[in-house]
Amino acid sequence: MGSFGLYVSEVLVCFCLHSTLFVNPLLSLTLPQERSESPSFLELSPNEKIKLRDLDNHKRTFIAKKKLGDGSFGEVWAAQNATNSSVWWAVKDIFVPEAVDEEIEMLEKVEGIPYVLQLKGSKHNFVATEFYNCGDLFGMYLGGVAPPSTCPIKSTKAIGEKEVAKALYQSLLGLAGMHAENLAHLDIKPENILVHVTVDRRGTADFEFAIGDLGLAARTARDGTMTRESGSCTSGTLDYYSPNRYEIMLDRKNDHGCNGFVEDIWALGVTGLNYCLQDQAFALYRDWGRGQQRKAVSDGLKAIRAHWVKTKTLDFSVANAFDDRIAWQLSQTQWGICSEEFTDAVKMLLVPDPKLRSAVSPLLIEAFKKIAFMPFLKGRQTFKQTHAEWTWGHDVGCPFFHATAEDVQDCQMRVIKKTSDQLEKAKTAMETAQQWTRDVYCERTPNSLGSKQMCKADVPNLTQSDIFTKVQKTLRNFCRLDYCSRSKKRGDCQSTCDKHHGCEGFCTEFRDPDKHSSIAPTQWAIFGGRSGEEKLGDCFDTCYKAVGA
Repeated sequence: MGSFGLYVSEVLVCFCLHSTLFVNPLLSLTLPQERSESPSFLELSPNEKIKLRDLDNHKRTFIAKKKLGDGSFGEVWAAQNATNSSVWWAVKDIFVPEAVDEEIEMLEKVEGIPYVLQLKGSKHNFVATEFYNCGDLFGMYLGGVAPPSTCPIKSTKAIGEKEVAKALYQSLLGLAGMHAENLAHLDIKPENILVHVTVDRRGTADFEFAIGDLGLAARTARDGTMTRESGSCTSGTLDYYSPNRYEIMLDRKNDHGCNGFVEDIWALGVTGLNYCLQDQAFALYRDWGRGQQRKAVSDGLKAIRAHWVKTKTLDFSVANAFDDRIAWQLSQTQWGICSEEFTDAVKMLLVPDPKLRSAVSPLLIEAFKKIAFMPFLKGRQTFKQTHAEWTWGHDVGCPFFHATAEDVQDCQMRVIKKTSDQLEKAKTAMETAQQWTRDVYCERTPNSLGSKQMCKADVPNLTQSDIFTKVQKTLRNFCRLDYCSRSKKRGDCQSTCDKHHGCEGFCTEFRDPDKHSSIAPTQWAIFGGRSGEEKLGDCFDTCYKAVGA
């Protein structure tokens, strides 16, 4: 746990608490008492009045009703408005004066961002936030733990796939707002996703969710890259680390070498995975040493990443050699209690390669929104097919056609606007380029030390730019060593060749009849030579045979 944050058995609220406090029994009053106007760092008591000022500087009086948790820096209470019993705030009584400003500053960073815990008011050593009456997602979705007494529903199995999909959907919206402000959360987990439930007259429960515990939130570069000023990549909860973050933690050499945005995405994916398993996929709870467990999980995650890089498929079973944990036994299509649709959506969050894992994008948001709000009885198959096409464009197509992380993310933002025909053409273009690399470029690679096989194995990792460079290299070799060396216009031939990435562009420009002769193409035969069209055709034939592209 970071410098801020508290998981309490009843309600999770985002506050700076650490160890157990000494509770003074003399303060256990039953009648409403009023705290003095001057700062005081004594513990609150039940029914004690709390004087606050809201964000508009209006006076507000609340009554402490239920302690939610305590620690070395203060205590948290559920507090009810003294004049409007329907209004509740979570109020923290902070015992360390300098921590008050830090708490307020932290909450002000996310002011106005939907689905992120919001500051409501403060005064002296009190800081108030929104109150979430049903605790956190961890307590709700694994079952077996009764909801807190403040929650209007009492079932330990009160939440299902649609509600978890809504939690991930709203969390993605919250992260989108944070990332837009160059803030990474760095401790996303079900314990830090707060739950509020209202029940209508018919007994129908409506769930709302928000990201809490901002104690490790860090300012990043514009693209999410962590800097020395951002803080450490190795803070947060180990069970939700990505393969890359695990490596950084074990390596101990560069604890800033990660991207905070995509680390948030991975952790949210593990949150969804844990729901499917009804267990914690990567928790270190075995009997054997924690150091050994960390190594086993890290090696397993690295194997999963290596397989994904080669095949672009997420297969947990490749990690079986390192550990026997339940996550490694997952099927390809449907995880645990989850539907195929939910499994597919969570897979999009769990791209093992951090360079290709998406930031928050419309496709990620849309996938969970559909599950949360749309009945799948109608158009289920159509949506599944369309979603699969979008997913290919998002996870494979965008990284292939764009070289920089910023361009990839921009492409992913727009992928749901692409039609099936556009995506199919892009897929065909990618497959053609990859086929050329395997059949032409790699086949001409000297086979010493298995380099030809290594070349072919690396093809799935190449971008369009990488392949264009290989085509251009092959074209230039053809021009310099063969075609242009036989031309009377060698210099013009070579300079034209250097401008192009393929035979079509080179031959069309260099063998343009109007460029090389004032004689009309139809008159070439009269003078005993070949026509411009014939020379153009010869260029195409020779070039495609040599270059293949």
